[in-house]
Amino acid sequence: MESEVERFHRHPKREKLTKCVEFPSIFPEELITEIISRLPVKSLLKFMSVSKSWLSLISSPEFINTHLTVYNNNDQRHHRLMLGFSMHCYKLRECSFSSLFCNPVIELSDFNYPMKVEYDEGFSPVGSINGLICLVHGYHSPKHLFLWNPSIRKYKKFSNSRPKFRYDACMYGFGYDELHDDYKIVGIFCIYGRSLHIDFKIYSLKGDSWRMIPYSHGGMCFSRRSVFVNGKLHWTTHSFDQSVCKGGGIVSFSLAYENWGKVEEPCYGGKESISDLGVFGNDFCGFSHHLAIGVDVWVMKDYGIKESWTKMCTITYPKLERDIYFPSVFLSNNGDVLVGYGSMFILYNPKDDSFKYPKVINYSEWQIGEIYIESLISPLST
Repeated sequence: MESEVERFHRHPKREKLTKCVEFPSIFPEELITEIISRLPVKSLLKFMSVSKSWLSLISSPEFINTHLTVYNNNDQRHHRLMLGFSMHCYKLRECSFSSLFCNPVIELSDFNYPMKVEYDEGFSPVGSINGLICLVHGYHSPKHLFLWNPSIRKYKKFSNSRPKFRYDACMYGFGYDELHDDYKIVGIFCIYGRSLHIDFKIYSLKGDSWRMIPYSHGGMCFSRRSVFVNGKLHWTTHSFDQSVCKGGGIVSFSLAYENWGKVEEPCYGGKESISDLGVFGNDFCGFSHHLAIGVDVWVMKDYGIKESWTKMCTITYPKLERDIYFPSVFLSNNGDVLVGYGSMFILYNPKDDSFKYPKVINYSEWQIGEIYIESLISPLST
């Protein structure tokens, strides 16, 4: 006798929605979860309208976490690269991260923001964790702060984090507290004068509130960009006294224990210290830039162990007629290095010391980049 599943596939147009609703009961839920957890978010959003049982399954915290682990699984084919153009009014565009390593021509697409703001000062990415992107509206004096998941088109606008008094600059760092299953943002607010005054605040998504955090090592300026590795946010620092130009090293902040620390830098052999930070797989990275000359790429194989720093490669930039800002550097899981340099990309293969220059359409000189992944994580709750 013909089974229900066979009838369904033989006459799909004649079957009613009730047959689709019954489909989950044919196989064990564990098997269904195993199958659909490997699908992209767009497909899962469509499946949520099939039946109440599918909606309940796909929107459950257990499935959302399973999909995050199974679908991405550190697979950079599912990663997206977000780029910010212009210094004072960022226009964000994106492309497939892996396409930059394997396609000779790539086209960037514009982000379609659901957030409404009273005037367009541009959005700047702070960081991305588990598919959630933290964005600030504005650059030197951000007016609004958002947490956004572009895959499910949901966002949260945060309460005002700024101190009541005037400030000259503010920066943010974004990461995930695995111990408490909480997403947190650290705000750094600076006032420059005869001396440097800095206030630090931390936001908890679970608590939906800001509070002050102490910091006892004053007189150091923090880099605008932070990197989240090993449960900690990291910044490079330098002396506030511009006549000294002394580097202050790499400062870390644990989101779980909310304490400060330092990461020792490698022995450079007389060269400049690390000026930019990154991530290679799960490893902490540092980039020692020599402006308009090249960059040394360092990888910390064993986090927190100074002796584990290894210089992965040195990349020499092509000669340009003018100076540029420090390039952004990204690393693929197979060891290739992608350098965003002015209005071009350089793809370096350290295995054979070769260079490629992918052509990118809808592209101009950019200042900031961030990698994000697809997920079902909602910015409205944890």
